[in-house]
Amino acid sequence: MAGSDSRSTRDTACRIGSLTHPEPGRVRPDKVSEYLAPEFLSVSGLNNWAQLDEKGGIPKAMGEDGYKRFLAKIRLLVLASEYNIYRLERDLSYLPAASGSSAGN
Repeated sequence: MAGSDSRSTRDTACRIGSLTHPEPGRVRPDKVSEYLAPEFLSVSGLNNWAQLDEKGGIPKAMGEDGYKRFLAKIRLLVLASEYNIYRLERDLSYLPAASGSSAGN
């Protein structure tokens, strides 16, 4: 069981890309009932730095006007958020064996 967990972690790291962009945030205490949780985490993967200049999935899906309405609502709910980017350095990282490997059996 533990082996499958570590493989899924490795597989996820490979799918996400070399750059990971987690955005944790906290909802205003008086607005938690509107958001359903006091904190949230949004994670996306980037293959290169240039993707930061492109529109993300939410603006593309909602269109410009829809995205503006979404931002107007979400800004009233969010107390704080962070913007971080982490780079996966494979040669400096320990990654479990790939799926299907006989290591550890």
